[in-house]
Amino acid sequence: MKEDEKSIEITMLRPERLVDIDVVVWDMDGTLYSHDGVGGAFTGSSLERAVTQSAINFIMNRENVERAVAIALYEQTLFDEVGTSRVLANRYSITRKEYFDAVWDLDPKGVVRDFEIPKKVVKEFLTRGKRQILLTAAPEAWQKRVLAFLNLEESFFRRYNAEMFGKKDEVFTELAHEFNPKRVLSIGDQIHTDIAPAFTAGLSVFHVSTQHALLTLIGGEAV
Repeated sequence: MKEDEKSIEITMLRPERLVDIDVVVWDMDGTLYSHDGVGGAFTGSSLERAVTQSAINFIMNRENVERAVAIALYEQTLFDEVGTSRVLANRYSITRKEYFDAVWDLDPKGVVRDFEIPKKVVKEFLTRGKRQILLTAAPEAWQKRVLAFLNLEESFFRRYNAEMFGKKDEVFTELAHEFNPKRVLSIGDQIHTDIAPAFTAGLSVFHVSTQHALLTLIGGEAV
């Protein structure tokens, strides 16, 4: 854990208290699966390379330019604080969703990995009557592809994606008003986006240090 994360006094849900949870909020990237980047990260992963190539192809088609020119244009978008989606949406007078739908409609096979344990836990939660929500900062196009690949389309009664919110904090606050916050559990791998804001909103939290840690929630052992 990083130094700035140590200062956050967060009490993680003890597995034996899962009986008190009615609603489970799952992060997707890094939680339901990991990437093949170093340490399971998106950076340097097959998905990052696939998205980059898809964005470059998108620019080539829109601009009718050679690949080298499209690469140069793409690299310029990386300096925007929001990112490529905002720059190109403005450039081509389209919505960010239209950009995402065109660029992120990718095949997860061979791109996502280590999903067997999370999938098992999601299925087990269903048998225990837990209502589950998927909350991801990824685009809807990718969210749909991943759920279809994992065969989990019917496992979540609600889905949030990048086109629906600015920061996850606002979703956690909404959920805290809609449900008894202590009976809502946020599961994620990122302290600052999945855990800290959920805890601040009053939700219960569980940090996924490894996918194996999830087994403790259903009575298994982490290794």
